[in-house]
Amino acid sequence: MKNKEPLSEGDPSGTAPLPARIAEPSPELQAELRQIISSLGFTAKEHVALAQKLLAEPPKEQFDRVVQPLPRGKASEDHLRKLPKLIKKTRSLDFNSDEQYRVWQTAADETAAVRLRQQFQQRDRELQQILPAFRLNWSFLMEVTVLAFHIEKN
Repeated sequence: MKNKEPLSEGDPSGTAPLPARIAEPSPELQAELRQIISSLGFTAKEHVALAQKLLAEPPKEQFDRVVQPLPRGKASEDHLRKLPKLIKKTRSLDFNSDEQYRVWQTAADETAAVRLRQQFQQRDRELQQILPAFRLNWSFLMEVTVLAFHIEKN
């Protein structure tokens, strides 16, 4: 039996076969999309939450399912050992970025707002630069994108 997905109400059969696999975009497009996704305000929190699931005893996520393949000679244990420090640093940067955003949004005048926006952007860049160290795979980033879509929709 083939997977079926409802189509528009105008379709007489009401169903169509689902594609067997949605192709991953090119590496260049992936890099651009990763940058966009990383700029969303909740993405760092999602990275931390997933890393915590990997570190839970027993793990609540499979390493191979959510982490990109590691370079030759690197073991999953090495990556897992680095995660607690990475989580701590990410939380700190995320908190600072959130706080800087709040201060920028409550600026008293235009001159202060421009200066505070620049400070926020610097903090946010620092946060975005650390996220690739989590090495989360493409499917996780697509889940974050779907989450962003639902947040925007509501």
